[in-house]
Amino acid sequence: GRGSVAAPAQPHGRPRAGRRGGMDVGVQEDRTAAIAAPEEAEEDEEQQQLLVGAGAVDFVRETLSNNRPQHAIKIVQEAAQLPGDCSPMVSFLEHLGVSVPKTHASILEQARRDLLDLLPNLKKEQLLALLDASFPFIGISELKEVPVAVLELLKPVPPSFLKQLSSDPELFKTLPMGVQRQVLELDSTLLRKHVIPLIQAYAFEDATVKFSTEFNLSCANRLEEGDDEIANSGIDRRISRQESGILRQLLDIVGTSKRLYNSVLQLCRVHFQESGDVSACALRSQLLMALHDSAASVELCSHDRCHKLAWCLDACVRDGVCEPRRVKEMKTFFDSMPLRGGGGGSDTDSDNDGGGSSTDNNLSVLGDAGMILRDPCVLSFIVSEIVNTLEQVVECEKLPKSSQTLQFLMKLVSLAMGTRRMIKDGAYKMPHLSTEVLEEFFPVLAHFLIEAQLHDEDDEIPAEEYALDPQLLSQLARMIKKDAGVRKVALGFCLIRCQVADYVSTAKMLRAIGVAMESSSLKDEVAFCRTCCHFLTERLETTTLSLESPVVTLFLELLLCEKKKHQHAEDVPEDAAVCVCHHSVVVHEAMLAMIANNAAKFEKDFMLQAVERSMKGA
Repeated sequence: GRGSVAAPAQPHGRPRAGRRGGMDVGVQEDRTAAIAAPEEAEEDEEQQQLLVGAGAVDFVRETLSNNRPQHAIKIVQEAAQLPGDCSPMVSFLEHLGVSVPKTHASILEQARRDLLDLLPNLKKEQLLALLDASFPFIGISELKEVPVAVLELLKPVPPSFLKQLSSDPELFKTLPMGVQRQVLELDSTLLRKHVIPLIQAYAFEDATVKFSTEFNLSCANRLEEGDDEIANSGIDRRISRQESGILRQLLDIVGTSKRLYNSVLQLCRVHFQESGDVSACALRSQLLMALHDSAASVELCSHDRCHKLAWCLDACVRDGVCEPRRVKEMKTFFDSMPLRGGGGGSDTDSDNDGGGSSTDNNLSVLGDAGMILRDPCVLSFIVSEIVNTLEQVVECEKLPKSSQTLQFLMKLVSLAMGTRRMIKDGAYKMPHLSTEVLEEFFPVLAHFLIEAQLHDEDDEIPAEEYALDPQLLSQLARMIKKDAGVRKVALGFCLIRCQVADYVSTAKMLRAIGVAMESSSLKDEVAFCRTCCHFLTERLETTTLSLESPVVTLFLELLLCEKKKHQHAEDVPEDAAVCVCHHSVVVHEAMLAMIANNAAKFEKDFMLQAVERSMKGA
């Protein structure tokens, strides 16, 4: 066994044990009685020695080495028998057909049960004494239950025992979850070993892939269905949280420990900072909301300063609409942070409220808020709301810059897209919107929306309407290329207008996107690409669009453009997530499915070229 105890002689010159093979039943019974009288137990320990584990092995080896075989066996049997008073009863049971090993095992089991029944009534000092006596045998299956039960009752467990438990991975896995948490609180290296693989694996869960590779078109759904269907246009993520195996494991690890919760958030933050994997942002958001869903973790949620923001955004995504009261709540959240200065402090303190790892928590919490906003499902929803708000501004015949809601939502997008750089630099500050965004970008989008209102659904639109003025094209492409937040809104605008069959606005925006991104790759915009593939598949199958449509041509040109691989880390846009390989494969599968479903409509040469270029991009 793993237990190791020395084996000095008993008062009569030899050690004593309660079972052949290493169990000291007699001493276990003595130990039960000794709990009520610690001083007497200490005196007994000086006179007795357990013939268990490594000590028993050494005794048997030494006995066999120094005695004739038959004599050595007799010595071992005598040393392993029960106390003298028990010998007649053991012999009597043996005559009745109950073997000695079975008798010893039965006594051991009863003694263990009796001892375990006593544990809840013991004082802390008595539990510590019992743990000290029983801990050396935690590696022996027949005796392990006692020290483990004591560990469960002791809160906190002395660090010396926790350190020994952390050094044995196999033993650690068998410990109760409450004891494991105490070990993980003490050993940050072991915590990273358990948590980091879960963070990485979260990117491959079905729900994560779905929300990361599909654009949230809540706004477009409302425009198509009408206001009466608003309540049914959202996404309830509680089901995906309940079904997530990764979240369940992390919830088990965290329990109600504030230290462990903040440590897990810190690991999510570091993973996002180093890799740009936005699934870490989704995990940060969904772990908090999973705690919110659990009634047992309400107190822990209250310590996370981003709880109100995460809950508000989750409600918006669920309802499919960002009502004015929700906007007000989010504004209040950000206004409550005194964001002054640019220093972010150290990333070593894991006990700060709200998961903040910086010494100036008021600043670092902005990084956590940015990660929650960078959750792909949340970010695409906010983009949808920007387009919806802009349409309302146009209907009211107002200027985009006059809408405080529009400006606030755009700030949220800018914060989300700049969070990775913010965390890297430790420069936590709320972004400011440039006059270019308010006075050039939004007016261009508003102009597209006004033009769309002038067209009747049954009108045949001439080809020249799909064109874009060269100067305006250059201006729009420059803004898309320059500003990550503008790029995200432009892509979302394109998808939403296509969803509501505004193909003129879609075509014009696609032209600008194509120019802006001709020198880079769309591989970081997984949701946009996959949603485009779904649009084309659906619209071509239903003959809503034809291959000759300018929108289809522009979509295909954009999706089938050469995918240039980044040669150096500095070539990767700082404000864009590094594409997860699995997600990229999902996009190319959608692209190939679209081509296969419409193979009869494509010319042979074009189809072969499309497949080849799509595979090159993969």
